[in-house]
Amino acid sequence: MSEHSTHSTGKVTVSGIELEVSNPALAASLAADAAGYASDNAPRVDARTITQAAPEVVIAVPTPRTAAEERARREFRARVAAAGTALGFEVASDGSWTAADGTLIITRHTERPLTLATTVYFVREVGTKVRPKAERAGVLFVADSQQTVDSFTVAIRQRGSHDLMRAISIDALERMVALFAARRLGHEDVVALLAPVAGIDAGMLLALIERSVEGRP
Repeated sequence: MSEHSTHSTGKVTVSGIELEVSNPALAASLAADAAGYASDNAPRVDARTITQAAPEVVIAVPTPRTAAEERARREFRARVAAAGTALGFEVASDGSWTAADGTLIITRHTERPLTLATTVYFVREVGTKVRPKAERAGVLFVADSQQTVDSFTVAIRQRGSHDLMRAISIDALERMVALFAARRLGHEDVVALLAPVAGIDAGMLLALIERSVEGRP
């Protein structure tokens, strides 16, 4: 794969440096030059050289911190997707999980601790923008810790969105995977716990807890 790429938005990556270009013609020219560098094994250019040559370009140089944050996001997203697959859902690349009965769960995740104010904003934005088309559908927030889950729970309660949203920590989700693998939870039990549209009542929840404790299938 080439080290150089371009997009219709006016962004071009040259030698690992992301450029945001206001002039589409300049973006195309830089992309063409980048292709030449890749094919001719020419020396890599640095940020200072590009700044001097094209002053209207805004340069964002990748840093170890941003690279580490991106890696952490990818790894967390992979853990969430792996859990969904292990629990019997059909997992799509956009984060949606489809259960065997057709119930749709749209997952959104955060690998970092969030304040209550941030989760309130997050819940409001998701509630405004995410409108599942399926009749049996909901949103599941997968968080880094129980503390962040507690903040999401308060935010969901304040918005009155219990019929649309639930939250769980990644550790709790992976414990659920272990119970599922041990046949202490069935796929329908998992759907009932994770999907706010499942209509679970106190008696059903108690039965799930008893089944898990006693180790019954």
